[in-house]
Amino acid sequence: MGSACSRWDRYWNEDTGPTGPGTPSDTVPPTVRFLTPSGQDPAHATAVKGSTYAIVIDADDDQGVVQVALTIDDGPALDVLGPGWTLMWDTTVLAETSTHRLEATAVDAAGNMGTGGPVYAQVFNLGPEVVISSPADGALVKGQLEITVEFLGAVPDIERLEFFAGIFPIGELTAPPWTYVLDTRPLPSSRYVLTVKATTSLGSVGVSDPPVGIYVHNGIPDVMIDFPIPAVDTVGAPVPWKFATRGTLVLEGTASDDEEDEIPIPPDQIVWRSDLDGPIGTGLNIQVQNLTVGSHTVTLEVTNAWGTRGSDSIPVEVLAEGTYMFCEDIMDDIIVWGQCTKCHNPDSSEWPNMELDLRTYSGLMAGGLTTAFPIVSPGRPEASFLYNKITAVWDSVDAWVGEPMPPPPPLLFPPVFDYLKEQMRVWILEGAAPDDPEECG
Repeated sequence: MGSACSRWDRYWNEDTGPTGPGTPSDTVPPTVRFLTPSGQDPAHATAVKGSTYAIVIDADDDQGVVQVALTIDDGPALDVLGPGWTLMWDTTVLAETSTHRLEATAVDAAGNMGTGGPVYAQVFNLGPEVVISSPADGALVKGQLEITVEFLGAVPDIERLEFFAGIFPIGELTAPPWTYVLDTRPLPSSRYVLTVKATTSLGSVGVSDPPVGIYVHNGIPDVMIDFPIPAVDTVGAPVPWKFATRGTLVLEGTASDDEEDEIPIPPDQIVWRSDLDGPIGTGLNIQVQNLTVGSHTVTLEVTNAWGTRGSDSIPVEVLAEGTYMFCEDIMDDIIVWGQCTKCHNPDSSEWPNMELDLRTYSGLMAGGLTTAFPIVSPGRPEASFLYNKITAVWDSVDAWVGEPMPPPPPLLFPPVFDYLKEQMRVWILEGAAPDDPEECG
């Protein structure tokens, strides 16, 4: 059966972590795609110009990409510098209006090879010089977007401007002002490269240089409060989660966004708010004390890099005092009654090396003296080691709980009756609040 004052159960000294086979070999090739140029066939070739046109390749692999090579038409393979995988292309040595085929190959650390393309580009160097002055390269955009075009030098006699987002034609203008309004809402969330093709009345063609990259995202962050989860009444309305103001309210949430892998949600834009106390913390998981007594609506607000906000809310009832008090209902009725401090007391001459000090509120909440393992999880009786210890049944315990406490007869320790176990459960559920003053007199 073991000693009544056993230190920690064998659980604490055993490595119970799972073990498994070694890491499997990597057989998945990298994914490869062209960001610029991006024309899918010769009839829809991307217009390019200039002596330093940036060929940008997106190469990705979970084990890392070590090399990217590019071929233009049937030429030799060219090494592309990365990460970023960009190569500057001098198109001025190419024939005007000529079309070219580009393909890319990426190799990962395991030697797997992935390919991208072909894509097609058409050269226009002799037409009007045109630039996209707005938006800026790298802009995060949503909703209605104004694309403004300017001409360098004398303004030519423009017959039309054609606007492209990647390979997609998005519109055209045939008269000034040269600002096109793009509704980005139908576009899938992604990075797009904006280009403009300008055609004069004489038939010469110019393309905007440099291209302008934008990140389009109109989605709303998906936000959920995972803990606490209030119960619901008979009509399905949430029942406020109750906790004592001096206790600890644990708040945990999750948030996701379609583009978070590309542009993460800023950490300072994950904000918990109370309709009574205002902002009460940042981050997905927080702990708060001393909220105003009364009925609150607690909301988790998450704003992505595009300024779009998602939220989730729960009702919370903050109590001036908990249903049970620590000194009277926990310390006196359970810990002192159960003679817990006979063993769990570092000053004990009989058991001087105990992990727990249950003589005080601060000692109880600190948990293991050397392991720093908490034995009380505010708001979660079922996850609290102390509560599981006093409610466990002999001969049917799991490895996490170990031997129940206090030990049963014939050892001379008083039992913890069911109503006392309920006092412990409710005290923890309501935030495991201390008394005022904190320590018992």
